[in-house]
Amino acid sequence: RIARASSFVAAAIPSGEDCLRAVLDAAGGLHCVFSGYYGYDLSKSVDEIRTNYNKFYVSCKNSVPQAIICALDANSYEDAIRNAVCIGGDSDTIGAMTGSIAEAYYGISYEMEDKALEYLTDDLKSLYFAFNFNKFLPC
Repeated sequence: RIARASSFVAAAIPSGEDCLRAVLDAAGGLHCVFSGYYGYDLSKSVDEIRTNYNKFYVSCKNSVPQAIICALDANSYEDAIRNAVCIGGDSDTIGAMTGSIAEAYYGISYEMEDKALEYLTDDLKSLYFAFNFNKFLPC
């Protein structure tokens, strides 16, 4: 719900709504539908993408499949984020999508969460804890 609301720009682009649904499905663990329903080619490995993916692509058809592959071709959340950064291109967008998928798929270690929280100001920590508490409440 929050991802959909915060991604209104992607939804405004032709085929952006399908791309957004694919990312949300991945975060929900429905990766089996990517190649069939969305028509994404998920046959490449991160290493294969890295060799020729050095441009900034605006189209979600050239970023969502790569984010999915980065998440699924990993052994952990941290490994998935490394994959996303190393392929090049629009790394912040790829990393955000990959991170969303990888968190649902692998989870995030308490050590990584604690380390990340060290960098936040008190007001941002308050928002973080409020969000984490509320995400388990009924919609």
